[in-house]
Amino acid sequence: MDLKQMLTSRYGDLTRAGVAECVATGILVLFGCGTCTAKLSITLPGGLQVLSPEPALTLMGVALIFGLVIMALASSFGHVSGCHINPAVTLGVLIDGQIDILKAVVYWIAQFLGAVLGASILYFMKTESNRDLCQTKITDTLINGPGAAIVLEAFITFLLVFVVCNVCESNPTFAPLAIGLTVTVGHLLA
Repeated sequence: MDLKQMLTSRYGDLTRAGVAECVATGILVLFGCGTCTAKLSITLPGGLQVLSPEPALTLMGVALIFGLVIMALASSFGHVSGCHINPAVTLGVLIDGQIDILKAVVYWIAQFLGAVLGASILYFMKTESNRDLCQTKITDTLINGPGAAIVLEAFITFLLVFVVCNVCESNPTFAPLAIGLTVTVGHLLA
């Protein structure tokens, strides 16, 4: 069996889809977390350069980057794997009957590996003083404790899964835009 036949067989397609999920998830983590950890370099009198303690992008900027990266990835990888990128999306698509359990397990493994790969690349690209890799922190001034944060995260995740499960079948041409905007709104809400 030659390479072309292997890649177009049932398991070959599954391999291609798994690789697509891994690469897409890695790209999302690299670019998404890379933008929310980006800091401005400030030159002090005397030529000394230091990193600003504030991020280079505002919440709106980070939300737009995540949404735009998702749109680009969904457009680029959607025809190969569906471009789930998110294990919750894979679970929703599995429950909805759009994929089987084997494909879901392959996607979950690929997404985990892609996330680790993307975070590792980002970690080694950052200087030692700038390795705060986008840690999520609950702010009591914005969210009423961990319980409220979990409910908000569950609602945002439900909205994303709902959009993905419905728009990909009803209007696949519009899917990357709808999913990207949903991710953007989710970031702004969180």
